[in-house]
Order: sequence, then structure tokens, then C-alpha cells
Amino acid sequence: MTERDPVAYASGWFCYNRHMTEPSEFLAAITASGVLSPEIERNLAAWTKAMNADIAVLSRHCVEQKWLTPYQVQRIRSRKGHKLKIGPYILLEVLGEGGMGRVFKARHARMGREVALKVIRKERISNPKVIRRFQQEIRAAGQLMHPNIVLALDADSAGQMHYVAMELIDGVDLRRLVRDHGPMPMHVACEYMRQTAIGLQHAFEQGMVHRDIKPSNLMVTKQGIVKILDLGLAMLYEVDPLTGTDRVTLEGLGLGTPDFLAPEQAQNAHSVDIRADLYSLGGSLYFLLT
Repeated sequence: MTERDPVAYASGWFCYNRHMTEPSEFLAAITASGVLSPEIERNLAAWTKAMNADIAVLSRHCVEQKWLTPYQVQRIRSRKGHKLKIGPYILLEVLGEGGMGRVFKARHARMGREVALKVIRKERISNPKVIRRFQQEIRAAGQLMHPNIVLALDADSAGQMHYVAMELIDGVDLRRLVRDHGPMPMHVACEYMRQTAIGLQHAFEQGMVHRDIKPSNLMVTKQGIVKILDLGLAMLYEVDPLTGTDRVTLEGLGLGTPDFLAPEQAQNAHSVDIRADLYSLGGSLYFLLT
């Protein structure tokens, strides 16, 4: 994600989207979204009246006071503020998007804890068999407590949407590190793979196989700690969402990136063990070095 000034972003967005022009509309939409407390809403309404602020100034003020994020302002302004809450979580910004769904920075409405909230695409989890398997995998992943594995904090559904709340990591994935800085020194790459292997060993001891180890699923924190992402979620790539049965990866229908995929996993993703993860770990090491 590119860095940008949040106030300029919020203000600039309003320059071309004129769907909502009146401050009163914006204030009503904020109330309808439920993302702010009644006290802040009252303060905001009083400030708007006192300053005779137009919608651009009002929007800028919300961002400057850190009452709303630029993403929230955008959604409210486009009359989609009701989509800022998923279960008990309030969406703050988009962190990323992939074939499985979108990842948001979110805050638990009552606890105030910020998390990475992965919202699964509806088509990935539309079959009862897939839902049951997803629930089993996430329940197992929630038992994993290890410094090299991203902690799964919560998993539930809201309407037709299924989501997983994970600890929010201040770091960058290894694919992006290589993309931005080039091949890694041998000792750095080996240290990252050593930490990943220790995390995978812990998962293996708990009866879990990742099945999608690759640089983009390995994050490193500012302190140099590697965190394995998406344990318990990789199975969503393995199964047909309509039938709930395994799919053949090499036909482009299943799990993983071919560059990192163990051959036996392409034949039967469900039956593989930790050796498939180790194959992918070796492929990841090659990527980091070359």
C-alpha cells in the first residue's frame, strides 16, 4: 500500500464523488453507521453548526480528530456506512485483498482491540460441507499458541459473511520484502526459514498442515520475528465450494501457487502431511535468495 496523507485523501475523494453534499446528510449517515459514540456525534453536530462547516470541512475535521478514518469517511459518504460493521467489529481500513477475500484493520466495538479481520468471499464457503470443515480447521488453529504463528482470535459469521479475526501484525510479508529490496543475504533468508520451520513444527505437533506456505504468507515484524499467516484457512482453496470435495490444483482450481507446491499436493491436497509444507519452505527459501 502506498503512503498518503489521510486528510488530503479524504478531501480529494469528495472532489469527485458528489452523491452526498449536505452536512446534515453526512451526520445522519454517521449515526446510521453506528461507528461513533452518541457523545462524539453530539460534539460533531455542535461543531458543524458553530463553524457552519460544509461537508468537505466536516469530513476533514472527522479525520483530523481521529474520529473516523479516511476509509470510513469514504464509505459513509458513498452511503455504505452500514457495511462498516461486521459482527462486533468496526472496519477501519483495507489491508489487502486476494482470492480468498479482503483483509481489514478492524476494532472490536466493546473491547477496543484492533485486529486483522479476514472476510471470506461468499463463493468460497457456500456449501455446508465447506462450512463445517472451515469451522473445524479454525477451531484447531485457535488452539495454536506460538510466537511464529499469527494468533487466531475469533471466527464467526454475520449474515452470509464468514470472518476470522487475527492478531494485527506490524510488519511486511517476505514476498514484498524481496520485491522492494531484492534477494536477501543468505544468513537473513536462512534465519527467516528457521523461524518458519519452528512454527510449522508446532502446528504439526497439533495435527495441522498449512498447505500454502509461500513468501506472501510469511510476515516479519519490525523486531525480526517471522509469523505464519492463514493456518486453518488454506483448505478453502482445496475444495469446490459447491460440492465440498477436493479439487485438483494443477488445473488451476485449487490451493497454492505452483512455484511452491509439492507434487503430491497437486494430486491430493487433503492427504498431504508436513512434508508438503517443508517442500514449500524450500521453494520459499529459493525465492528469497534468487
